[in-house]
Amino acid sequence: MKLRRVLLVLCPFFVWNNVFAQPEFEVNEPRPYTTGMEIARKYGAKVAHGYFNDCHEQTSNDMCFYGVAYTWYMMGEHDKSIEMVKYMLANTTLPDNIAGHCWALMGGNLIYLRKFEQAQEPLLKALEFYKKANQPVNQFRVLVQLGNGKLRSGKLEAADAYFERAVLVGISEEMSREYLYSLRAISAYTRGNVEMAISYAELSYAEYERIKNYRGMIDAKSYIGFYLYELGREEEAKTFLQQANQMTEDYQTGPVTWTVLVNAYINKCEEPENTRKLIDAKLKGEKGTFLLRFKHLIESKECP
Repeated sequence: MKLRRVLLVLCPFFVWNNVFAQPEFEVNEPRPYTTGMEIARKYGAKVAHGYFNDCHEQTSNDMCFYGVAYTWYMMGEHDKSIEMVKYMLANTTLPDNIAGHCWALMGGNLIYLRKFEQAQEPLLKALEFYKKANQPVNQFRVLVQLGNGKLRSGKLEAADAYFERAVLVGISEEMSREYLYSLRAISAYTRGNVEMAISYAELSYAEYERIKNYRGMIDAKSYIGFYLYELGREEEAKTFLQQANQMTEDYQTGPVTWTVLVNAYINKCEEPENTRKLIDAKLKGEKGTFLLRFKHLIESKECP
């Protein structure tokens, strides 16, 4: 059979002739979803979306169909992703693991749409399917998302219960726990235990460092700086922020949103107009408990 070659755009800033031919898509590719997600990591969700489309057209592979929905989610096309998931779930013969993926993606879309409580039901369904399919790694991911939804809706006790269940599975399965620890730090801070928040943020940083996730390292460093600032340890906080800013340059990551926001908070009195514009741009329509609280902190911070 003649093999089709998938053309990938190398960089969105140079769209004219900068296309790269990727390894040819083979109909008998044993792990097309893994291949597609690697394309997404290297070249972006839009390119991977085309790959999954091509894969499903030629093979009718369920995971490629799911890949189409997932890359819509990655691109912020949440309504389209949800509609695709609904269509897939109408197939009652869908294997348990793929049904789990679909319900998990439904929940993830709803969280990004800030419908935190609505996200709980599909995430719980995903958890049950992953239990039936005996997939503890995916159970871990859903438990983290369940906790995230509860955290963002301000239900901290329920959030922490999910996080503790996730820790047990995550350690048992040797999963990366950087995001989980970051969320646990936010919960501790929101509860008023800022020292504990720092401890969890340090665990998060160590995990990001272990897997060499530079943007995550910068993010965690900025959280630590924020928590220190909230304890009144301003000079230490500024040191951590300076380190985060330097890492942004050293690793050439581009702006990391939380780092930008914390810098704006700490430096509000020096640049009040820029801070106001930034908050309007980054936190518009926010409904999550922590970020609403953060927004209030910036707006209410008094300057001499």
